[in-house]
This record gives sequence, C-alpha cells and structure tokens, in this order.
Amino acid sequence: MSDYYWMTYVEVNDEELEPCKVYYDLSPAEPNVGWAGGLDIELVEHKGIDITGKISSEEMNSLLQRTDDYVISMEQDNRY
Repeated sequence: MSDYYWMTYVEVNDEELEPCKVYYDLSPAEPNVGWAGGLDIELVEHKGIDITGKISSEEMNSLLQRTDDYVISMEQDNRY
C-alpha cells in the first residue's frame, strides 16, 4: 500500500462519511515513453474499515478529481 494519503469525506449510499483516509499512488509522467503519469486510489478507510468496494463509480470519479486537486495544491505549496 502507498505511503501517500489524505483525509477527506466520501459519500456512500447518499451518506457523507468523514473523516476518511484515502490512500493514493502517483506515477510520474515519462514523456520519453509516452506516459502522461497517473493517479490511482488504492484504499479508502472510514474508522479503520475498508470502504473502497462500497463507493459508487460516480463517487470514485469525484474522489479521484478531489484527490488530484489536493495533490496539485500540495505540489504548488511545496514550490515556495
């Protein structure tokens, strides 16, 4: 499992669960081989319980976008 995680909310069955620990994996871009890089969510925990399989594909897409936004903001913060 990845060492990267952040805390956020996740909706499961129209219920907002918070706090949730979202573990994600980053693969950097490798333009020389045509890889644009990527972000994968590996695990989502709420109160220490894996809820990854309970998340709808729509919510997972939303969570991926929020995680991507988080990673970008952290990269920008670390530049200064």
